[in-house]
Amino acid sequence: MKSVTSAEKTSAVKTSIAKVSKGTKKLVAKSDAPRNEKIESKSTSEIMAMEELSLEALVPKLKEALIFQKSSILNKSNEFKKLQSENLQISDEAEMASNDLSQNLSIHLQERNLSSLIQIEKALSKMANGTYGECESCGDHIQPKRLQARPLATLCIACMEDLEEENKRLHQ
Repeated sequence: MKSVTSAEKTSAVKTSIAKVSKGTKKLVAKSDAPRNEKIESKSTSEIMAMEELSLEALVPKLKEALIFQKSSILNKSNEFKKLQSENLQISDEAEMASNDLSQNLSIHLQERNLSSLIQIEKALSKMANGTYGECESCGDHIQPKRLQARPLATLCIACMEDLEEENKRLHQ
């Protein structure tokens, strides 16, 4: 069995990286990069550009995602209603307890879905009115990055932090 030196391993890894990274703007092997230098490729810069979308460009994408989420919740709601209307023949107490536990969990999930549905409807309404992205507390604009991460956000980061601090003080 032939032993491979670390220089040969490093060379093989660099060759593999070069093959995988073909077409990138800049290829820097980690071992050659200064510690503080950022390793950047074409795909990362494209991702960064996508993250910095304006609110106007972001709203149609978020609207589509929210409508999809809404339809998914409505489908689950229909399934829940069908399950609730079925009559099950239960033979013993263990099966009855298991069924009750399952129904309680289903009810809890249904309530959570309905709460999400209300928030989605509120966000879609704000999009239609042109007020989507405005903080409900201070009236400032919510950053597009926050809306991209949490499309149902109604508060800017500063107001949300204030609310969390207030809740924390109340619960101590």
